[in-house]
Amino acid sequence: MSNTIGANFRVEQAIFSLATNVDRCYLQCAWTYFATLGNVVVSDVYQSAVLHMNENAYHNQMLWLGFTKPMLYQDLLNLSKVLEQQNKRQSFAKPHITLDIDIIAIKTQQSIDTQKDEKNQDFIQLQSNWYGIARRLPLADYDHVCYTDLCQKTPCCPNLLK
Repeated sequence: MSNTIGANFRVEQAIFSLATNVDRCYLQCAWTYFATLGNVVVSDVYQSAVLHMNENAYHNQMLWLGFTKPMLYQDLLNLSKVLEQQNKRQSFAKPHITLDIDIIAIKTQQSIDTQKDEKNQDFIQLQSNWYGIARRLPLADYDHVCYTDLCQKTPCCPNLLK
């Protein structure tokens, strides 16, 4: 992995996409843990339609986190993967996903115009010190529904719907 990860910038707020196709309780496990790091607001849970007979429906939710103490971006990435594994996510290719956590957007303490994410992609500047994760935007339909609901519950949401 290259040295392009923004280990040198701190995140003050973050928006996450949470998903499970096993049990909704895994969503609660995620936001209960994130609440130990600061203030949390969650959207209502959106259940996606089952497209194939042998699939489980996905339960999706968006979460806004305002950190009590800003966290390094690299630490936030690592934490999200550890949290997935602690909730029995063994593989990223299995049909049963207990918990999927994706960072959608971050608010930083300073400009990160020259930084790259963990996939060596530029961040998308949304507004003052809010940056979107390029491969997560535009939002998938289920995330769009959850994000719209989340923004009705907190004034802290950046505009991801451009």
